[in-house]
Amino acid sequence: MKSIKRFDEFVEDKELKELDIFNFDSIPLSKLDKAYIDYEPLYNTADLVSLDEDYVFEEQKVNDDSIHSASDVVSLAMHKLKMQEFQIMVKSPNGVDYIEVKRLLEEYPDYLTMKMAMLIPNLKKNVDIITAFMDENGYFEAKGTTYKDKSGRFWLLLVFDPKKQESIKEMVLNYHKYAYHASPNYNAESIEKNGIIAKYAINPYMSNTQRVYLYLGNTNNSKYVSMMKSISKKIQRKNKKFAGDFIEYEIALEKLPNDVEFFVDIHGYGKDYIYTESDIPLSAIRDSEDKSY
Repeated sequence: MKSIKRFDEFVEDKELKELDIFNFDSIPLSKLDKAYIDYEPLYNTADLVSLDEDYVFEEQKVNDDSIHSASDVVSLAMHKLKMQEFQIMVKSPNGVDYIEVKRLLEEYPDYLTMKMAMLIPNLKKNVDIITAFMDENGYFEAKGTTYKDKSGRFWLLLVFDPKKQESIKEMVLNYHKYAYHASPNYNAESIEKNGIIAKYAINPYMSNTQRVYLYLGNTNNSKYVSMMKSISKKIQRKNKKFAGDFIEYEIALEKLPNDVEFFVDIHGYGKDYIYTESDIPLSAIRDSEDKSY
């Protein structure tokens, strides 16, 4: 499990705050008062499950990287930790909006992995407890930021991503022949020699796996261009010499190795944005084009 940040180590994520996931200022104090608790006593209480009248066992915690249903994780958080409905939001299947837990449980019970945001009070070891709980249930902490309520109490907004997602390989190959990957032009020499190598992501993404991000739509799409301009600006803030020049690679999906899997990019850009944890070999790169953003 990744190292856990203490409250005084948290750096406010302004982009996360601007999303206004919880519309914090509009939450009634009565709700906040009820939810401002320390989770430790609840977390350490044995969860006893009756199989029949004569046999009771304590549930064993298992830390694994298998796929965990968002609905199951939410239900566990509300049952074990006594979290209130308003404290948990999940990324909608449309890839843009965050929705209330009630909508998740009623409208999307069959969706497996979804990005999840939790609003928790900063008391004692709450960060440790929530992060450990999510780690045990297949999610890792991706981002965090702080809030202060009208009573002067501090809260943490923690965003969790699934460690492992369900593959969408069959859907991708059924409906698409090509995918596109844009890379800064300073990577061209390496790509021409080694293909596109899966790497750990830099901002604006966070991930727990090495990935290659791909786009399935028309790369002249205004939303795609807008996203690339945003990425270009972020790279320029770290690399002042970067002039915003990219190379866009067209990848023939049918030429990828059979063991390549595809997954939904849950960072909020929509259904045409996917990733793979596999390298893209040179033999699958069909064409390339210079682009500037």
